[in-house]
Order: sequence, then structure tokens, then C-alpha cells
Amino acid sequence: MTEALQDKLLRQTSLDQMQEKGDLEFEGQITGYDTRPMNISEGDLAAETRLTVTIKVKYTNNKSPDDNWEKTFSAYEDFNSNQILSSVEDELIVDILDKLTEDIFNASIANW
Repeated sequence: MTEALQDKLLRQTSLDQMQEKGDLEFEGQITGYDTRPMNISEGDLAAETRLTVTIKVKYTNNKSPDDNWEKTFSAYEDFNSNQILSSVEDELIVDILDKLTEDIFNASIANW
């Protein structure tokens, strides 16, 4: 998640990455990693399973402290219930991280 957000910020803004005393700071933690059945079909069997990742992010804008926030973001991907999570997990995580990164980017940089 960290690398995905750093890459997006470096690619799509004129910001540079610094080890300390930067204008913007991001802190976060994964607070949820869950699967649940979706699209129940005949016989009460799930046709799909949903993998959901939830993260809590603290954004600090050292140039404009009024813009600081702490928010929870969540994204998911569905997969066929006949598949084992471990066989599709890497691909699902890439898609989920893309969504989370986009949401965090928009919540923080959109006002910049």
C-alpha cells in the first residue's frame, strides 16, 4: 500500500519524497481483511465471494493544517466461489490497492 501510494504521488504530482519535514504526511494501518459470500444462488450456495480490505489513514498537511484528516477507506473485489482465495489473492490485492490508492489520492491531493 505504501509503495503504491508513493508511486502514484510521484507520477501524478510535482511532489518529491522526503524522509522528514515534508509538506504532506500519510500514516495508515490495515484494519480489516475479510471475505464473505455474495450472490447466493440455488441451494443457498454463494456464487461469488467478496474480499474486502479496510485501511485507516491519517493525512497531515503541514502547510495547511485545516486540511488534516483521519479517514477509513475500504475497497473490494469479487471472485468465483469455486476458486480458492490463495489462488486469486495476489491479483485481487493489486486491484483493491489500485482502488484504495485512488481514493486516498483524491481525498488528499484533490484540494492541492
